Amino acid sequence: MDTLFNLGVGLKEWRLINGMTEEQAGEAAGLSRNTVRKIEAGEGGSIKTLFALLGVYGIADDVEYACRPWGQSGSRALYSAFRAENRQIPEYRGK
Repeated sequence: MDTLFNLGVGLKEWRLINGMTEEQAGEAAGLSRNTVRKIEAGEGGSIKTLFALLGVYGIADDVEYACRPWGQSGSRALYSAFRAENRQIPEYRGK
């Protein structure tokens, strides 16, 4: 199975967990019911539309956390340990 299909299945499950119809989810996210249906069918969507749905389901922060691994305190400590060992890792650009 491809990634977009799996993402769509997962988003549909989150919608159902939240007790929403496609129309309700679309309205809350500022999307059409047809856009929600297409995303859930694995036909893709823009990052903006995906994050709109993630926000409606209350899980957007989890994705944002995954996108900023070096911004977390535990990761910064790990980064420092890697640097002390002269290991090659991307340069930390966080605060």
